[in-house]
Amino acid sequence: MEFFSSKGIPSPDLAKMFSGFPDLFRRSLEKQIIPSFDLFKSLLQSEDKTLQALQRCPGMFTYSLETYVVPNINTLRESGVPESFIISILQKQPRAFRVNPVQFREAVEKVKEMGFNPSTMKFAKAVHAVRSMSKSTWERKLNVYKKWGWTEDEVSMAFRSHPWCMTVSEEKLTRVMDFLVNKMGM
Repeated sequence: MEFFSSKGIPSPDLAKMFSGFPDLFRRSLEKQIIPSFDLFKSLLQSEDKTLQALQRCPGMFTYSLETYVVPNINTLRESGVPESFIISILQKQPRAFRVNPVQFREAVEKVKEMGFNPSTMKFAKAVHAVRSMSKSTWERKLNVYKKWGWTEDEVSMAFRSHPWCMTVSEEKLTRVMDFLVNKMGM
């Protein structure tokens, strides 16, 4: 706790962080916490960005970053995703990288097959969207759109334009579509 406090994290945020991820207490400061912090800092090129990522996902420091995060970042680099986009996602959505590298690579390949350009931020957002749900969850969300009269092509077009459209819950999709169709007459 002293280490994180020395980095400027206020006590209330520390309490929230450690109560949300008590496994942090079981990690070695010298073997896990400091090396993870230093690796994040080198990837994000900023201590402030590292602290923001840590507060968004303190659990990242309980995983082997060398096993999960680094290979997934390298997959994005190999695919041509600009470094600035990788840094942005790592800072804002660090959980996106906390997945088996084989599954992450599969999500990247799927997004490429969907026609996304790796040099755009939409590509990175689409990878996060595809990676964040199972195939069955994707199908259920697709069916919500179909229930409202959309075709698969229309859902694909919407996803290519706004990848986050598939990341909201099925309940929210239903509420928004109900509002747009039934209340707004669209």
